[in-house]
Amino acid sequence: MKIVESGSHLTARILSVLFAIVLWLVIILHSTFSYEVSIPIEYSGPSEGFIMTDSYPEKALVDIQIRGTGRALLVFSIKRIRDREQYYATVSLAGFTTKGKHQVDLDKIKINLGDNTALVVERILENAFFSVGIERIDTRSIPVDLDNLPDFTVENGYVLVGKPQAKPGIVVVKGPVDTLETMNTIKISSFPNSKVSIKNPVLQASLGKDLSEFVTTDPETINLHFTIEKLAQKIITGVPLVLKNFPDGNIPDFVPDSINVAVEGPESVVSGLKSDDVLVTIRYQEFLALIAQGVSIIKPEIKLPESVTAVTVTPDMVKFSADSGNN
Repeated sequence: MKIVESGSHLTARILSVLFAIVLWLVIILHSTFSYEVSIPIEYSGPSEGFIMTDSYPEKALVDIQIRGTGRALLVFSIKRIRDREQYYATVSLAGFTTKGKHQVDLDKIKINLGDNTALVVERILENAFFSVGIERIDTRSIPVDLDNLPDFTVENGYVLVGKPQAKPGIVVVKGPVDTLETMNTIKISSFPNSKVSIKNPVLQASLGKDLSEFVTTDPETINLHFTIEKLAQKIITGVPLVLKNFPDGNIPDFVPDSINVAVEGPESVVSGLKSDDVLVTIRYQEFLALIAQGVSIIKPEIKLPESVTAVTVTPDMVKFSADSGNN
């Protein structure tokens, strides 16, 4: 025999189930529970006048146990999904006022649970610690190094004249005292645009990229002003040999006794060069060493004004008598 359930009985059953669910939710939302969760660590400090000499610890999360009503924990979970950054643990590095390694204990961190005042942090589930280096910070004014520049090029047909001018030429450097005490100059790290031309004689230069991450410069970039001129060439003829440290009475004959030097450099410098501006030297000690080897030719040393280079030297070797050193 089939029993057909009336509509009123089915409705009553559905209402009973719904009532049970509501009652269960009321109990759950108002009951108190403990809940374990991992939250990110944020580091603050160190104290004013000090700086860390290590990177921040690799540890990024800490496990904690919180307690609250089901409703508070539900709200916490929903908000945490939407914005994890509002819940974090703060590790303070303030209070360390002596140089050296210091131990930081995670058991003393401050927990920020946002506006969830109904939640209580019961405990931190780990008692980890780590060490950080602390040093007193200082600032110094340090000149820019213009003797060791990164690679750059000059427009074809032109040549650099002298050193560039840095603006500013002195920068403010901030960092650990021990590090600053070893710094005499600040090196230029790179040129974003490394070609100097007549139309663009100024290069922007980056500073400090090769420095410790705990050292900063102000400003971080400077301008280098270059002076360039047209490249000129000239042949200087009849430049006499100059004998260095040869004793009296032992002056050998060199053939030829003068040479020709083809040079190139800035037009304003090269155009006025004379033989007196080029120094061609033969040194006595090198002369004796060649005599001992039975060699009778020697290559003179060439010294030119700044910004000028030798293209060719004719002849590049001069002769002398192999028994000259015995005179």
